Amino acid sequence: LGVLAAYSGDRQDLLAKSLSDQVSTNLLLESEVNERRDAEKLTKATLLERDRLAKQLEWLIESMPLGLATYDSIGHVVDCNDAFGSFVKDDKKMVSIVYERALSQPTGASAAEIEINYDGLEKFVVLARVDQDSEDKIWVLLADITDQKVQERQLMQASKLATLGELATSIAHEINQPLNHIALVMATVSGLLSQSNPSIEKIKSKLIKVDSSIARAAKITDHLRTFGRIDLAEFKPTSIVSAINGAVLLFDNELNTENIKIELDIESELPNVRVIETQLEQVFLNLIGNARDSIVSSGATIRIIFITARVHAEAVVIEVRDTGGGMSKEQLKKVFEPFYTTKAVGSGTGLGGSVSYNIITGFGGVMSAMNWQGSDEGHSGAKILITLPRLFNDTLMSDDEARPVY
Repeated sequence: LGVLAAYSGDRQDLLAKSLSDQVSTNLLLESEVNERRDAEKLTKATLLERDRLAKQLEWLIESMPLGLATYDSIGHVVDCNDAFGSFVKDDKKMVSIVYERALSQPTGASAAEIEINYDGLEKFVVLARVDQDSEDKIWVLLADITDQKVQERQLMQASKLATLGELATSIAHEINQPLNHIALVMATVSGLLSQSNPSIEKIKSKLIKVDSSIARAAKITDHLRTFGRIDLAEFKPTSIVSAINGAVLLFDNELNTENIKIELDIESELPNVRVIETQLEQVFLNLIGNARDSIVSSGATIRIIFITARVHAEAVVIEVRDTGGGMSKEQLKKVFEPFYTTKAVGSGTGLGGSVSYNIITGFGGVMSAMNWQGSDEGHSGAKILITLPRLFNDTLMSDDEARPVY
């Protein structure tokens, strides 16, 4: 009986352990089932969220004003949004040009402003490219800024014409001077011819003076015609000295009337810059005009405008300083804002600073304003600092090759 009891006890313990193991297994299975059920719910929720985000992204891409297109390795558009389609308008040439301009940009480069000009069509875009190496495709993003560029051009033209309007009296005087000289010389020549034995040499010398005066008047009128025309986006290697001299030519009589000197300190063999020459001249016209107004309004006894130009590494640095006493902190903050002016009503448009700033930044340069203080008494005023990328053999250092204009 003792042996039987011991055997029964062992069997009972074994059965209890088996039941306990079975319960543990059932609990484990139930936990795994619950975890799988939760995982399935999470997967389903993730898929729903993915679909929702995909639809939102699709809506965003289709509705955004930026053009987006996927090109394959041979320049065919695989897919694009509505903005890109509206820009190219099924024009295969335009599709090809955008692809070629995208390829000309270095991989990973920042978005760049480019001009597209062919068959009388002129477009301006900001273009960026993203490579998809795994799929041998590229994404091209572009923003059409043509309307903005047209408005900027109109604003520049309005500022230019306003400047010429302000200088009209001075320019008329500059033209009248050689004309009056011609009239006086011709009266002298007429007197010489009325003599019984006129001196041919004297007449020739007088006619040479007439020719010189004609050349001077022609130089001014030709320059006015060139400067006053509507600018086309003709970026080309340009001499800074030429742009400065053109501005000084138009302001010469105005400055003489106000007893203001211009002191030029320009480094010899200054490298060219890639700009639109008439626009760069417009900047100098605005700066010289503002410097003149500052000197006149301040009543400064020392009346000088200093213009210096130096080459530093990969840039040309230009300074335009006046002796008009300088600007307040508030004026320095707002000097490049559109329609901001400290002049009396009717004496300025307030466009000079903002137009000049936009021109310089459009050339890839930097423009800033500050005050300066000289060591001599009375030598203080405002200083405008301009930095422009210099050219090496008429090519920018960043240019692997000249980019084509279509």
